[in-house]
Amino acid sequence: MLAQFVTPKERRIGLILLGGLLCLAALVTLIVAVERLPPGNTQVRGFAVAYADTEAAARGWPASTPHTQPWPPPTYWNRVARWGIRYFYVVAADPGGRNGFSMKLSQSGWPLPVAEVRELWWNTEDPELAGPKPGASTRVLYRNLTFDAFVLGGATWFVLALIYFAAVIAPRVRRELRAREKDVPLFSRSEVRFVTMVLIIFLCLAATLETSFAWSKYRRYRNDSSKLDQRYWIDENDEEPVPGWPVRPPAKWEQPNVWMANRTWGVNNYLVLATDEAQVNQFSAEVWLYGWPFAALQDLRFGWPVIGGGRGKLDPPLRPHLFGLAMNAAVLGAGPLLLVGGPVMGLIAWRRIRTRLSSTEPIRQPPHISTRARVRNRVALAGALIALAAAVNVPLALVLAEFYSGPRRVSAGGPFNEVRVQDAEAAAYGWPSAFPPGAPWPPPHLYSRESRIGVTAYNVNGPAIAGASRGFVMNIDRYGWPLRVIEDKWMGWDTAAPGMQRSDFHPAPALLTRSLILNPIILGGGAFLLLIVPLGALRTIRTRRRAKQGRCIACGYDIKNLSVCPECGRANESVGPAPSR
Repeated sequence: MLAQFVTPKERRIGLILLGGLLCLAALVTLIVAVERLPPGNTQVRGFAVAYADTEAAARGWPASTPHTQPWPPPTYWNRVARWGIRYFYVVAADPGGRNGFSMKLSQSGWPLPVAEVRELWWNTEDPELAGPKPGASTRVLYRNLTFDAFVLGGATWFVLALIYFAAVIAPRVRRELRAREKDVPLFSRSEVRFVTMVLIIFLCLAATLETSFAWSKYRRYRNDSSKLDQRYWIDENDEEPVPGWPVRPPAKWEQPNVWMANRTWGVNNYLVLATDEAQVNQFSAEVWLYGWPFAALQDLRFGWPVIGGGRGKLDPPLRPHLFGLAMNAAVLGAGPLLLVGGPVMGLIAWRRIRTRLSSTEPIRQPPHISTRARVRNRVALAGALIALAAAVNVPLALVLAEFYSGPRRVSAGGPFNEVRVQDAEAAAYGWPSAFPPGAPWPPPHLYSRESRIGVTAYNVNGPAIAGASRGFVMNIDRYGWPLRVIEDKWMGWDTAAPGMQRSDFHPAPALLTRSLILNPIILGGGAFLLLIVPLGALRTIRTRRRAKQGRCIACGYDIKNLSVCPECGRANESVGPAPSR
């Protein structure tokens, strides 16, 4: 039915444009890939990863080998990658103790490599490896080139087709519907509200899951760059210019002269150094970014001279990266929803347009919302509010942790002191959190707890056990609202005591599962009730007033002495059936 709005000339132009874009994408991709190939098969600069022995053997050779007899497994495997370029250097020792095998491979292209330079070496004196000669060879990967052309050219054609449809085809359809007096919105206000709430739910759920993922990466890789497997180093002696500061420094600092980066999936670590012109003062920034594809959490550490270096905290606490959270929510939440829901809504709109064009009856949408649609929208609204509360749950706790750090930190004996007991009363309270595995801790003899809005601090002390020179200490700060979500714990004990040979005095901050579940329900459910109860009361008052005035309770039309509303078709419940004679 919709094919009548697209002329044959437009169809031919679309097919010709599609073919031209595919060929152009293949040509441009190949030219750029060949130009970006490293000259002379030299190693490129980028994030490097290296493996040896069994780990290298598990990864195998990055390209096919030229002999029918398989090469031995690699004993060293190195890869350097940057956007659009990959370099491999793989070596295997010869089991016979003679010359080994090696492969240098440079590949270029995006999203898949389309050109490569391969350089191979092996023992040419081995009769079993006779045939091909070692050396360098260049080739085009036609299968990858075809895929890249369809991805880049097809995506460009699809975007242009959507723009043309919205600018040219859609107005034609609307003019035809207007001529037939059927120019009514394809989706009702109730449906638009429902789709909006579903979109908000997906966005907030994506932000919540991304925060949890970034937090798990933070607990695993906190302050330990040795666990990261990809490394990148640039200094002022390299031909490549040194990048700038990864984050804004506290003041106007000099251009960096050393730039180091380490990363793995979901974690990026940067260590950047700079010295002033006199080569006396040094500035440094260590940045940890957690999350994927954008950073959701950031942990910063700065270093500068005492005079003139900057203002602020040298070691600010962990904080949310709001821009990264928003981008992750858009990519991971709205992206899949649009990929799935966009075609579904397009199919629904197409079926409704086809029905209206084939029907001879006028199309009107009822001004009132059905009970089923109203219940559906309220459930979606409740889900959206709970999801929104879940998305801001942990970031709010991190903001509170940063706010209460430093001079604002809750201290014992302050005006917000709630509990301060000792001896038997302290033992009745017990330790506020779990202690490390090992010998059990004795009951505390000093217990202090104080709170402010969004923070609760504990300071608990226990007596020394036999063989220990000092007692036990546990200081805890918990952040969040209304319930505490993040727990930051410091502990102390005598490591020389029996069963206490541990040194994890300050474990990574932890998320409290109960608060992660209850806070969104409390905040989202409370906001839902604050919205629904007043609106429901107003709707009840409006319905009773319309019924008393003899108007339709749905649209407000005057239906005195009428059994059915002529405006929206709703039955008049106040008028009974006509009396029989």
